[in-house]
Amino acid sequence: MPVGPPISDPNKINVLFPYVGGDDFGGSHISSLKLVEMLNDSGTFNAIVGLHRPTGKFPDFLADQGVPFTELPFPDLIEPQAKTSKSKPRNVADFTLKSASKMRKYINNNSIDIVHTNDGRMHLNWCIPTKLSRAEFVWHHRGDPTAKATNLLAPLFANEIITVSQFAKPSRPIRNIDHKWSVVHSPFSIPETVDRDAAKAALLSELGLPAGTRILGYFGELIERKRPVYFVEIVAEYAKAYPDDPVVGIVAGAVPTGARKLDQEMRARAEELGISDKIIELGFRSPIEPIMAATDILIVSALNEPFGRTLCESMHLGTAVVATDHGGNPEAITHGETGYLVDPFKPEAFVEPIRKLLTNNAKFTRITEAARERALREYTMETHLNGVLAAYKRLPKAGKKLQP
Repeated sequence: MPVGPPISDPNKINVLFPYVGGDDFGGSHISSLKLVEMLNDSGTFNAIVGLHRPTGKFPDFLADQGVPFTELPFPDLIEPQAKTSKSKPRNVADFTLKSASKMRKYINNNSIDIVHTNDGRMHLNWCIPTKLSRAEFVWHHRGDPTAKATNLLAPLFANEIITVSQFAKPSRPIRNIDHKWSVVHSPFSIPETVDRDAAKAALLSELGLPAGTRILGYFGELIERKRPVYFVEIVAEYAKAYPDDPVVGIVAGAVPTGARKLDQEMRARAEELGISDKIIELGFRSPIEPIMAATDILIVSALNEPFGRTLCESMHLGTAVVATDHGGNPEAITHGETGYLVDPFKPEAFVEPIRKLLTNNAKFTRITEAARERALREYTMETHLNGVLAAYKRLPKAGKKLQP
């Protein structure tokens, strides 16, 4: 894997995508890497992946995918709350004195035109040095609209703010951002045709389950916002209502390093509800498409989900979706047409939509086909790239290089 200082191309627009690296790895990384790929394929951009910590799960994933990266020589980072230690800058002022000037020089010395950040820590760490440099800053927000930094720092330091949904727009920005804010849904490549029956048979065989078992799926990191424990409660409600239905819930995902041990809480809750035999943990899986295609219904149990990646991937793959009527889910799902939206605080609200989809083949087909048609029309890599390019074109300096 080529690792080294980024090589700027004087004939292209150089865009740095910095990441923490290490074991910090989730859906936002996958989405932004697709953007990196598309920018490099365009012939106009030189998109550079930079890692502060070049060992761990994320660098290993990059190696598996053949994505080159460069090591960023700035191990000291502003860390959120409990992750702060004495060996790391404790606040923005300390960080500015220790690292920001070095990062500014790094940007200028490598002729970076745009710094494009995609997660909270990178927003915090790169907004000041980029502001002090000759580059322009794109703050790509994929999280909570109430996040303090997004409302206080993004309006001051970002040249452009991109959010993955209307819901994710900063809710109380310190100054008006409408002139530099846009919604760009995350990119989803159209998957190769997956034989759902074959995928289902393979997964049932792997898990030792009999033919005819129906699968409800949870996909994603085991974090509080996504509510994996609530997923267990949803499966329990269905099992209580229809005890004779052969239904299991699979959980494909892992607890991020240093996060609350929701896997343990999930197991404890399943045992308490008497459904330990119906909850199956798969851990992190890649590729995930065969597992998603084997799943009958994706259960989106999350609150404040900006724009669920797995939701749109399921739409592409023909897996039905029942989601909380919350966050960005209503922007992706039209209730009763491309999936179902239910009360986010009543696990029993999931039961009847699940039952309808599992027992009415015509309804299942109608909804999944409509969902796939919408995904192919609206949630593609091309529409994502066009949205990002529109934001880049508005940049005062780099945008001039994109004008015809």
